[in-house]
Amino acid sequence: MGGPPAVCTPDFHCGLPRSSVCSHQRLARYVAEGKLRYVLQGDSGPPGSDPAVRAWVKAHGTVADTAKYGGSGTAGGLTLYRLG
Repeated sequence: MGGPPAVCTPDFHCGLPRSSVCSHQRLARYVAEGKLRYVLQGDSGPPGSDPAVRAWVKAHGTVADTAKYGGSGTAGGLTLYRLG
């Protein structure tokens, strides 16, 4: 599988301005193409973030068992979701 291991969007707290960088439609395409498997997100995003992206992840993902990766539940209010 090629490509970067993570995607950075305004909704993932990376300081980008809200734009067409990412939408829930684009996330759905990435998941369908096998390019995106996990999303780390909180219940609320930074100012200007798109609540539709968070809602899509919650509706289409399952909370990942972070213990498999050395974690223990949520970190700083963020939850890891497995998609696809």
